[in-house]
Amino acid sequence: MENAVIYARFSSSGQNEQSIESQIRTCREFAESQGYNVVNTYSDKARTGTNDSRPSFQRMIKDARNGAFQFIIVYMFDRFARNRRDSIMYKEMLKQDYGIRVLSATQPISDDEGGEFYEMFLEWNDEKYSKRLSKRVRNGLDTSVENGTFCGGYLIYGYKIRKEPIAGKRDRYIKYVEIDEEQAEIVRYVFKEYDKGVEKKDIAAALNEKGLRLNGKPFTGKSFDKWIVNPKYTGEFYFGERFCDHTYPENIHKDLFERVKKRHAANRYIAG
Repeated sequence: MENAVIYARFSSSGQNEQSIESQIRTCREFAESQGYNVVNTYSDKARTGTNDSRPSFQRMIKDARNGAFQFIIVYMFDRFARNRRDSIMYKEMLKQDYGIRVLSATQPISDDEGGEFYEMFLEWNDEKYSKRLSKRVRNGLDTSVENGTFCGGYLIYGYKIRKEPIAGKRDRYIKYVEIDEEQAEIVRYVFKEYDKGVEKKDIAAALNEKGLRLNGKPFTGKSFDKWIVNPKYTGEFYFGERFCDHTYPENIHKDLFERVKKRHAANRYIAG
């Protein structure tokens, strides 16, 4: 009986742990139908289609050298790679150097020239799909920035999310960032006191004396390190290469922010 390994991957918000399990289950059923003995399973989660950035993929390629398996089974060929150049390069290397073939559990390929041509077409189509998907994501982010909607990621202290239902779509919302006045007042206090020359540890002590807490824990001087250098508090920041000026409402005036940021940088230099 010839040995095989399974490689599974998910890389988008529309996929999850269940998609990995589903891929593996289908690949195991395929291996059983072909009489292959599955000796290992590799999976990468929330990674791109770039092979070099996937640790489990690279570990599988390294393990291929020991000759323990003759086939790599994937759910679809785009799980192996969406970049046509990478796909061809790795498949050729596996086949020529180690005698290993990449098989798809759902896209059977014949061993003749027709099968080779069909596999090339699938690789081309997967790459084009990946580029189209990437463009749609970029366009979606551009639209979100232009409309001032929340683009995702970590919501900084001092703000909260306001959800507006999307007409005709159940449990779907457009998200906007607005000021959380209770938290925002603390942020303003920290900036103003630090601008006056008060040490961060003393600011933290004053807040703790008032019974205020950060996520249920007492404030420390380090609690403010990320606050006082985060331009989102001014209402202007960059999301990747996109300039955003109406996603986060202004809580700290730019002049105050720049003074505080400059003092923080100077103190770090002295401490260093």
